[in-house]
Amino acid sequence: MNRLTAILGSPFSGSSSEKIVHLVIENLPTSDWTTHIVDLSKISSDALLLRKEDETLNSSIDYVVDSTVIIAATPT
Repeated sequence: MNRLTAILGSPFSGSSSEKIVHLVIENLPTSDWTTHIVDLSKISSDALLLRKEDETLNSSIDYVVDSTVIIAATPT
């Protein structure tokens, strides 16, 4: 089974980059892929700067490390 993780870098919900990620995921064959989205706007800045432990960040890192494909979706 292939594993895709998309990392959303936009601070805004419903951004163009988020919409594109959802289009990509919706068009993958579900029998061949598992998917996960990491929304950086939902992780505290202290956690992202490694100032504190954060389970969401830790599990997100695990998803990325175990992925076959990683999509970095950032605003222009």
